[in-house]
Amino acid sequence: MPRKKLDRSVAIADQKKKQIAFCRQKKELIKKAVELSNMCEQSVLLVVYDKNTEKMTYFSSAEDFSLAAAHNAKEKAKQPHNIHKFERFTNENYDDLCKKDFREVRYKREKVYNDAQELNEANYFSKRQKKSDAKTEDSKSTTPASSEDSP
Repeated sequence: MPRKKLDRSVAIADQKKKQIAFCRQKKELIKKAVELSNMCEQSVLLVVYDKNTEKMTYFSSAEDFSLAAAHNAKEKAKQPHNIHKFERFTNENYDDLCKKDFREVRYKREKVYNDAQELNEANYFSKRQKKSDAKTEDSKSTTPASSEDSP
């Protein structure tokens, strides 16, 4: 008989089951962080804070990659010319994360950015202007003409 499927977007009510799930999920999360670091040669920083016991679990894939280094990398990525390199997720993004194919998002974003880089600015903006002009012409042609019979 198969197990009942859990709704992972809702908190567990039973405290004992919640603590068991926390321990299991934390272990799996740390394993995934290690795998991501090793397989993809990425710097990974993971901090898990348990509010009940006030215990913090800290994982860093490299000795020199600390909270301060991660904060500096975040601030650098948030600068206007690097904004395409910054991604942030919260609990509210859970449903979107389950549905999203990150390969498509990444390649689409890179393509748009590279297209803008390849074209000179004047050409890039003139194409955008032509598109917006075409849209305004379409919207003008679909609006009904005013009647000339009015006094």
